[in-house]
Amino acid sequence: SVENLITVPSVEIANLYASSFLFYRKGLKQSRKYKRVWSERWFALHGGSLTWFKTEHTKIKGAIEYSQMIIGQDSEVSKTALVNEPRRPNCFDVVSLLQDSQDLRVQATSPTERKQWIYFTSSGIEFERRAFMIHRN
Repeated sequence: SVENLITVPSVEIANLYASSFLFYRKGLKQSRKYKRVWSERWFALHGGSLTWFKTEHTKIKGAIEYSQMIIGQDSEVSKTALVNEPRRPNCFDVVSLLQDSQDLRVQATSPTERKQWIYFTSSGIEFERRAFMIHRN
């Protein structure tokens, strides 16, 4: 269970894989206003990115690399990642760092699943940042 999660060793984060159906909607970067329409997609964390598909066995509909996103509204995972969405519990934001791209508001099916997605995505982001700093030095 998420409550008993241990830290994932960095060698395993590069190969981390998580997937499930989640609801999401896209948001406009400038105003942080999100579209009203929610869509269900198959999301996967793998190979250094968050990727989504229409269904589990279809072509990629979109992706954001770990190095190009944050969870929440600042560079640290914090309470800003957890979103109070009317009539939609268990939401969190995936914020793209690219200028012309859209942010995502994602809804998990339970508080536990939301914690798992935030934890694994944040771990992948942190791993990418450390790898970049090591490579840079």
